[in-house]
Amino acid sequence: MATVSSDLPEHFSNKNTAKETICGTEFSKEFVVEKLAETHPTFREKLHSSKIREVTAKDICGAKGFCSKIYRIVAIFENSNETLEQKISVVMKVFTTDNLSEWNADEIMMDKVRQLHNIECAAYNYLGNVPKDVLPLPEVYYTQESDIAASNPGIIIMEDLTEKACMVPLSKGLSVDQVKNVVGHLAKFHHYLLCGADQSWRDCFGKSVLEGAFKDCAEVAVIGAAVNCNREVFEEPLKRLRKAVDPMWSGFYCHKEGTAEDLPELLVHGDLWLNNLMWKRKSDGKHSDDIASIIDWQNLYKGKMTLDIARLVVICCDADVRHALEACIVEHYYEALSRMMQSSGKVMGYSLEQLKKAYQYSSLAMTVVMCNESPFYKLSVEGEDTVDESTEDKLERFWKRVRSVLDDTIQTLELIAPEWLA
Repeated sequence: MATVSSDLPEHFSNKNTAKETICGTEFSKEFVVEKLAETHPTFREKLHSSKIREVTAKDICGAKGFCSKIYRIVAIFENSNETLEQKISVVMKVFTTDNLSEWNADEIMMDKVRQLHNIECAAYNYLGNVPKDVLPLPEVYYTQESDIAASNPGIIIMEDLTEKACMVPLSKGLSVDQVKNVVGHLAKFHHYLLCGADQSWRDCFGKSVLEGAFKDCAEVAVIGAAVNCNREVFEEPLKRLRKAVDPMWSGFYCHKEGTAEDLPELLVHGDLWLNNLMWKRKSDGKHSDDIASIIDWQNLYKGKMTLDIARLVVICCDADVRHALEACIVEHYYEALSRMMQSSGKVMGYSLEQLKKAYQYSSLAMTVVMCNESPFYKLSVEGEDTVDESTEDKLERFWKRVRSVLDDTIQTLELIAPEWLA
């Protein structure tokens, strides 16, 4: 069990409560309280005048977690003044390989996934200095890397956004305005990386840890995962795309000659899809078109600026929205970044046409990602808690989105790389 360095039970009305663990994890309630007392200003202030009556915990992960469990922790304070807020809540993200075991992942993949948690800790430590109007993020109060040798389990304690923000279900998909909102923040973030005073990111982060684990067997892995997930959707188009899987995957890292030589390598989120986006709530509690926070930075790496944009459009948008964005989203990003670069006295080192070409190959790569990760997306749709339609209807709409991407990808390759098709 994770230990604490001070005698914290004095902060609890019932000392036995302090020793209880959080939902069977290695972390006790007193451990969480200690970390919040050190780093959460409002929490620390409350402890000066109140004892903690109870700490509750609820698993809020559902089907959304891949290599982590996520809990909402609520500290309930005693206070004679009923007008004061009696509760403070946070989110605790605990690293785990349990889901990987269920998917029969080998030890190499297990090790790479362990690295992902530690990358996310480093990411939040760096990104915490980025202004919130540039990159909307949750407040992070504590990070602990996973270290098997030292028996240190991985954990991140962060701001609870559930009352002021919510997710859009994967089955529903994003709108044009929502994608433009996120891409506008990506342009601001990329400007910050290129022109900001803190350039430590260049040395702190490298290539994606998942690159080598997958690229050499992309064809076998992708086709197997996709066809087993939904034969009706994938089997016919993947017969034609079979030979294209490996070269399309190389576009993920812009290896193809002539696609992105002059584009700078920036920080790529690496998993920018609907389950990692939280949207500001409107007064009726429903989501708005304004992003509240981008979460889950565990695959942060240095790569081409078009990759996150392509993932948003390919995986998160129905065909009509995707087609509308393909006609404007690269220009939207380029114009926004150009204005900010000019305001900083800098010039763009590449043209709009180069960016469009890189985006095209990034989109092809995201088709591979969509196929490979289709079992996880299926689980995500099945785990959605919306009640306005059946799971079957939601899956049907999502598979229609997937099939439209596959069909459009074949048409694109017939024009730019027919030799890749079978």
